[in-house]
Amino acid sequence: QSQFATDQTKNLWGLHLDADERVSPELRDEILALDLHNSICDAYEMPRRHFFLQQWINHSAWFPDYKIRLFRKDRCKWGGYAPHDEVKVKGRKEKLRHDILHYIYSDIAHFAATKNKYSSLTAEDHFKNNRRARIIDFTLRPLYAFLYRYFIRLGIADGIAGFTISVMESHAVFMKYIKLYEIQNKLRRFEK
Repeated sequence: QSQFATDQTKNLWGLHLDADERVSPELRDEILALDLHNSICDAYEMPRRHFFLQQWINHSAWFPDYKIRLFRKDRCKWGGYAPHDEVKVKGRKEKLRHDILHYIYSDIAHFAATKNKYSSLTAEDHFKNNRRARIIDFTLRPLYAFLYRYFIRLGIADGIAGFTISVMESHAVFMKYIKLYEIQNKLRRFEK
């Protein structure tokens, strides 16, 4: 869908935002100051700052969450895996300083429902691409995901929100790989 939408545009440069994202005033000014007609870059990535549990998240491996959002459509293509599409660039890219503001989840139930949906999509995508789950993937990977986000990426400094993110992201890793294990071992019961 993202590639189709990009192909429909008339300008050489595109700025892609999801429905729950906003350009901060500072980022707007930074983009407007660029000389895109003479740019040596094919794409610009910018930090994405997430708003969750009524606060801006500064750690927890959620910030800085660099994303390519400004790009030359003739030198970039959409890729990635479901549901995480992303702009792929072969040429030069540079980082901008100011934030995309991402109003990510309305509440914990929304977070859980989204992660449940995404873990199913990712498991199915991995299976189609011949990736298989090993026991280590749904045992040690979730533990590492929690420790990495909470301690290494300082989720602890984000308070309850950081703890919640670390637990939920760890659970999402578990769900992704246990669902892949379920698919590859034909443990799913399909209902009509």
